[in-house]
Amino acid sequence: NPRYPTRPGYPPREPREGTTGRWPRTPRAGACLKMLTLLALALIPSPRATLRTRGARMGLEEAWKTEAAAARAAFAAREQSRTRKKGSVAQLDASNFASSLAAVERVGVVKFFSPQCPACRRLAPVYEAAAKRFSGQADFFEVNYKQAQQVCREERVLLLPMVHLYVPRAGCVDRFVLSYKRRKRLEEKLDGLLAGEGERLDRLRELDPAALAPLVRLKELLGAVQAVRRAPELLRGAAGDGWVTEQQTEEMQSVFRALDRNGDGVLDAEELAAACEALGMPFSSEEELRRVVTAADGDASTDTVDERAFLRLMARRASEEVTDADALLSSFRALDVDGNGLLDAGELLEALSGVSLALGGEEAAGGAVSRAGIEELLRAFGVDDESGSVDYETFVSMVAGRGS
Repeated sequence: NPRYPTRPGYPPREPREGTTGRWPRTPRAGACLKMLTLLALALIPSPRATLRTRGARMGLEEAWKTEAAAARAAFAAREQSRTRKKGSVAQLDASNFASSLAAVERVGVVKFFSPQCPACRRLAPVYEAAAKRFSGQADFFEVNYKQAQQVCREERVLLLPMVHLYVPRAGCVDRFVLSYKRRKRLEEKLDGLLAGEGERLDRLRELDPAALAPLVRLKELLGAVQAVRRAPELLRGAAGDGWVTEQQTEEMQSVFRALDRNGDGVLDAEELAAACEALGMPFSSEEELRRVVTAADGDASTDTVDERAFLRLMARRASEEVTDADALLSSFRALDVDGNGLLDAGELLEALSGVSLALGGEEAAGGAVSRAGIEELLRAFGVDDESGSVDYETFVSMVAGRGS
């Protein structure tokens, strides 16, 4: 049989009785073939049926899109209705952020959130309950991170959901991340700020913003010196120069000019060594100093750091701090000379005086400082006269989110 050739050495097979010798050779096989043929014909649609199916599918997709858009619009309408009904939480964006906070009479509470953040959605009722309880005592706002990223960047928003407390003249006096485990933290903060007759609030509103300038400059100088010392780590494998605002760039340039004592436009090894010594972080050897300067500038042929390299390094550090809630912890530890986890007026005065002496004047250090001024500043932020010490949380409230 030419259709089914036999193997060599075997006689050809004769067709069975009742068959033609061609496949299939059994009635069962023939029935199976017919069934498969009919099934294939049923599954393969005609061109006209294909067009009808495709049209129905497109109609379903359009209907689904329309239904989804209607559902989103209904949800937005419910949210707006609920907000108007309560009248306690106002939406802020780049167009009305500054003006709304400027109109605050006592305390402004701002929550930074994202609709896609699970923690933000879970803690939304907690924030609304606090707004209802302190209605008439504080103004509550919220900022959508997706719609106002520039505002969040300027306010140094680290994590979500983050809450900032603003007081007229003093600016941001406290900032913290709201978590479900510590969901009562917001009410505790407001209770402490508004306790009694509002004495602490009055002290904060009477506080001259210039009184914080030396402490804020000290924080910035600590961050700059630490960034230079960490230059090999910060610049290793990093791409881009980070994203910073114009205000942050101006602050970084001001810090560079403060460190550049002779005003030649570069930071030499002597200037960096003097700044580190004044801030309590001296280099262990000359070799370490040269290695850090070379890594920071990126040019082994010079022993200086120019402004461009300094700004690039600070931008990398600023981008890193966005996701680091304990970004100021290293600065706090550098000021905590005795290592007890607290900063007293003496430690702050010693650090500020050392920086002023190392940088060649009070102007470079942010202004004149005195023990009485520091003690008044501590009292304004809720530090009692008995302890006279600042913990890390209070230190963050004093200097975080501020620029010189």
